Amino acid sequence: MKEELDAVIPSFAKAPTGCVVKGITTGMGMTGTSRVLSRVIDEEKPDLIIDTGICGAINHNVPIGAVVQVVTDVEAPFGVMREGVFVPFINEIYTAKNKLMLPYLKASGATVSLACGELYGEFDVESMEGAAVFALCDAHDIDSMQLRAVSNYMNTPRSEWKIELALIELGKAMGDTLALL
Repeated sequence: MKEELDAVIPSFAKAPTGCVVKGITTGMGMTGTSRVLSRVIDEEKPDLIIDTGICGAINHNVPIGAVVQVVTDVEAPFGVMREGVFVPFINEIYTAKNKLMLPYLKASGATVSLACGELYGEFDVESMEGAAVFALCDAHDIDSMQLRAVSNYMNTPRSEWKIELALIELGKAMGDTLALL
């Protein structure tokens, strides 16, 4: 989403001298993200990829506007419901690969293609790209992290989402994160 990139671009100035920061948009979803990010990895050979964006909270203990550092992510569309709990078919839980622990809530993510919170109750937040980013970074031995700002709770009407608040908080968090590199 262009608005997400626009929210973080001003923070690039906070990166340490000599640190090259490049913003890309991949579009929504795992397929588009994989396609674009694969090209970037092949051409640019980055040392670190920070996946940023807004997300929906599944866990209502995560406040709207909060920034979370997603530390694990799973491809949630692949699985089965057992006794009201989503159980992934794929045992692969992707983990962020970095040594920088940030001062944000740590969260588990579910990468979804259908926003349907009741299916993913064991996770904190949902996105549509996170697992793809972690998987690609792992395959290419690239450090990774994921920062998400919560704009809504799952199954909340879009008219009630707090996208502007989430984008403001995301921009601040990205600046703080880059300053720590």
